[in-house]
Amino acid sequence: MAPARITHDYYVILGVTQSADETLIRSSYKRLAKLKHPDKDLNNPEATAQFQLLQAAYSTLSDPAQRRDYDTNHYPFIRFWGHNTANSPLKTTSQSKSANETDSPEDEVQKHTVRLSELDAKLSSLRERKSTLYREHFEAKRSHDKVSSSLAGIDEEAKRDAMEEAAQRSWYNMLFGPRVTPEEREARTRRKTERLTGRLVLEAESKRYKTRVNTLQNELDEIEGEINKWVNIRRFVARQRENAEQEARLAEKQRQQEEQARKEEAERLEREKKRREEREASLERKRKQAEAMHKWEEEQRTRLAEERKRRAEREQRAEQDRKAQDAQRAKEEEEKGTRKRGKAKQKTTENGAADWRSRTSWRQEAAPANTNTACLHKGWWEYRDGRHLCQRCQRCQRRQVRCAFCCPGCGMMACASCRDILKGKETLDKK
Repeated sequence: MAPARITHDYYVILGVTQSADETLIRSSYKRLAKLKHPDKDLNNPEATAQFQLLQAAYSTLSDPAQRRDYDTNHYPFIRFWGHNTANSPLKTTSQSKSANETDSPEDEVQKHTVRLSELDAKLSSLRERKSTLYREHFEAKRSHDKVSSSLAGIDEEAKRDAMEEAAQRSWYNMLFGPRVTPEEREARTRRKTERLTGRLVLEAESKRYKTRVNTLQNELDEIEGEINKWVNIRRFVARQRENAEQEARLAEKQRQQEEQARKEEAERLEREKKRREEREASLERKRKQAEAMHKWEEEQRTRLAEERKRRAEREQRAEQDRKAQDAQRAKEEEEKGTRKRGKAKQKTTENGAADWRSRTSWRQEAAPANTNTACLHKGWWEYRDGRHLCQRCQRCQRRQVRCAFCCPGCGMMACASCRDILKGKETLDKK
């Protein structure tokens, strides 16, 4: 895991510069510790946090290893973003919270993209400066090498002249060698003087070129460190942008998941609503079916009750009819016995009547005419039970008439139909 990024300027907190030594840092810490101790600022709720920050700054800057790590890995970022706190990626906790509350992940990605563009422009400028310094350093070094080569040539020439002069001063050359002419001696002296003069000039140029080379090398080292610092800053910002992009992707994924969850929840609620409606509709159908079944059962019970009632009534009527029939049969049997008893009597009566008619035929032939003309057959005809001979239609034996009616005026015996005819009812009904 990468170490936590320090976001505070410890030099500003201790009130010293970056070049301050350990003694100055210690004295500044002692002075500020007395002023910012929480016991001396009880009304400040942030006094403890400020004092802890002061202790963290002192513990970091008083340790050479921690200070070197702070100067290399943390302070360049703080110094770069310190001039613009709003754009700084190295914010305090409260600043980060406020930024997170207002900026969306997409806004953070856009901000980091702008910062990367600024850093790329700065790195491009630094690299151009480095390229220019590298060319100048190369030219200065080449000039220095050229001067060094010239000095080496002068030294080689001086060495040859010294060797020649030493050879001429040997005993052998002094005794047997050629003598040195004044012109040669003068030329040698002149070359020596020229070499001395040229050496002085070349040494001055070499020193100047060497200083130039060293200066340019220092500048190259500084700009290389500056480039490395800004490269580290760019990497840090790039990581922040990657983190912001990841957060944006996670936020988008979370949004999609929430949207999907809302959609699924809506679908679930819709399905539950549909199932509830179907269940309610099913319950309503069952209720109606139950009501219809109950109504049908009530109707069936009513119908069956009515049928039982009608059947009981029919049975009662049938029983009554049976009893009536039994009574009728008993009556008929009784009447039949009565008729049988009266049949013989009737036969005797008829025989006597026939004998009487034969003796009084002339009276009976004239009597109806006189009777019909004399009697109007009005009034209430007396009912006569038993078998009698109708004096008008003579149908007693064939019609089996059980009764007859007797005219109150003339005593004529007639059946019901002949009585009505004789009384004139038929004529009245037709009218």
